[in-house]
Amino acid sequence: MKNRLILVGGGAFARELHQWALDAARVGFGEPPVGFLDESANAMSKFGVGLEYLGTIENYKPKDGDRLLMAIGDPQKKRRIAEVLRARDAVFATLVHPSAVIAGTATLGEGVVICPNAIVSTHAKIGNLVALNCTAGVGHDVVVGDYCSLSSQVDLMGFVEIEEC
Repeated sequence: MKNRLILVGGGAFARELHQWALDAARVGFGEPPVGFLDESANAMSKFGVGLEYLGTIENYKPKDGDRLLMAIGDPQKKRRIAEVLRARDAVFATLVHPSAVIAGTATLGEGVVICPNAIVSTHAKIGNLVALNCTAGVGHDVVVGDYCSLSSQVDLMGFVEIEEC
């Protein structure tokens, strides 16, 4: 079965992730998204994104080779949806935009999204399904808990710890 990258959600963040996944694929880092899951089949149609609607999150059944890219920013909602999808053995993809800087000693969890110009410094630990938006900075020895979403230009200095959600 062929690998498919699927966006979970069809809102504004999904449109951004679509573009950034295309950027990464263009330079040889992963595949472009093929579709999205959302309550609304028309969630992306007015923006000309061109992704196939694959159904609702509630009705989605993972296929071999499917990798999901979490495109939901709200931490609590992200956790609830991830729990539903993991119970069905879904696999979450990690996306690191080519312009991001990730230290070799940093640790990234499953399903992390690192947006353009974000920085993850030495010995930082990023939990599962965390999103670092454009130009977010995670300093040395920072710990970011599962499901967190850091907005653009947030800067966490060394040794800061952010709990889950």
